[in-house]
Amino acid sequence: MQQTATASNRISHFFRQGTLTLAIILVTAGAFISQDVQAQSSDDPVPVLIHHWNFNEIPNDFDFSTTEPELLNASSRLYGAFLSYDGARWDRVNDPTPLNARETPYVEEDDRALRLRNPAGALTMHLPTKGYSDVVVRYAIVRTSNGAHNQQVSYSIDGENFITAGLDSTEFYVSLYYGMVELDFSGIEGVDDNPDFKVRLTLAGENSEPDNDSGNQRINHVTMEGFELEPDVRRSLIHHWNFDNIPNDVDFPTSLEISAGGIVGGQSTVGGAWLRYDGARWDRVNDPTPFNARAVPYDLEEDRALRMRNPTGDFIARIPTTGHKNVVVRYAAKRTDSGAELQRIAWSTDGTVFHTDGLVFDSVQVGLNYVLYEFDFTGWEDVDDNPDFTLRIRAAGPGSEPDNEDGNQRFNHLTVDATSTETSAGDGFGELPQRITLEQNYPNPFNPATQISYTVPEQLHVTIDVYDITGRHIETLVNQSVPAGTHTVTFDGTRISSGIYMYRMQAGSQSFTRRMMLVK
Repeated sequence: MQQTATASNRISHFFRQGTLTLAIILVTAGAFISQDVQAQSSDDPVPVLIHHWNFNEIPNDFDFSTTEPELLNASSRLYGAFLSYDGARWDRVNDPTPLNARETPYVEEDDRALRLRNPAGALTMHLPTKGYSDVVVRYAIVRTSNGAHNQQVSYSIDGENFITAGLDSTEFYVSLYYGMVELDFSGIEGVDDNPDFKVRLTLAGENSEPDNDSGNQRINHVTMEGFELEPDVRRSLIHHWNFDNIPNDVDFPTSLEISAGGIVGGQSTVGGAWLRYDGARWDRVNDPTPFNARAVPYDLEEDRALRMRNPTGDFIARIPTTGHKNVVVRYAAKRTDSGAELQRIAWSTDGTVFHTDGLVFDSVQVGLNYVLYEFDFTGWEDVDDNPDFTLRIRAAGPGSEPDNEDGNQRFNHLTVDATSTETSAGDGFGELPQRITLEQNYPNPFNPATQISYTVPEQLHVTIDVYDITGRHIETLVNQSVPAGTHTVTFDGTRISSGIYMYRMQAGSQSFTRRMMLVK
């Protein structure tokens, strides 16, 4: 297989020739050096999958827009991931590869690729990194015999101007066999925690001439991974719906407020939460996603979703924030082929009058794979400590016509995180907490250590014990009298194996139990 020494130490190839062979190729003084992949230490933080395109469910023989960004088949932890191409044409093609197949099991007969047709053009990947650092972009690539031989790489940190600073070399050869490209942006200034980050891949080299209209390059399994940044505000989970335990094939009542728990599942630490749908039908469906799997571990076989059937209707979530501030609402959503392609978002402080003021996105595109949508109300005084705070999600756009009875949108893992308005003793201001609380550990999942916070309104004897899933005692973290206020203790799982563990707090006559997950 032909190779050229034009890649940089931030651009590496995994390559295949005949049968599948994997190697990491680095460039040093113009020579290729193959190195074994080193096992990651159990003490190292674990990167998470932020964005992924696999193109499998996009209709074939359909040309995408060359003037507007396309959501295509993205699944993302951050809304705002799009692709755009300014070449002649781009579409989907049947060209499978197992390289970099993430998130879903690889099935050769179902795997598809994205085809970038000549003449020369540039594929721009809109890749927000908000809340993440040290991101790495990977994708599999191949060309046809008369496709452009090379690709040039650049990136943007302001969403407009493209640069190459920090990349030792920015052009590499594209083979007739699938290879995997890795673009490592770790440590490059301006890339981390950036909602405007983009990467541009420009077709170049031989056969990239404007009059060559028959060749193409093909891209598959575009992914971006990164490490979660420590949040500026430490929040706790106050509402969560995951819909796992709801019976299937049961239609819920429409236009009726259904409290958290019960028929639609869910759990809340603040009373008064409910869901309502004003459309045609809503029920549970087997449609799992790992995105924002909170409070319980993600299980591909057990995870379910909530299905909002067309025609158009309003999904209403009453999510009280009583006793809390710095509110963040998240949910994962997708649609079926004929489902409504947009959602219009509004919020209300009284449950009656809805607004869009202040929202970064008041209309979002809904794709064929799950995307995690986040609405940050941090610092919004009207939202803080509000028993009537409500979010409205309205199906809109193509597919939301009243006579469309076949399509639907699907929701999973609707969560609300916030901080308590109660302040701890000894901080010099505020009042003492009014009740005993045990917070969800952070981070969760964790490796190897995590922190557990708890609050007591007066001096009490507190015990906190950790057990494995079978009930076997692992460790006592606290066994003493503690003063009023908020306290934090660290649990170190270095000496135990991966799995689900329980931690139980006894404070006075009250006890609380929560789950946590160790992943090594």
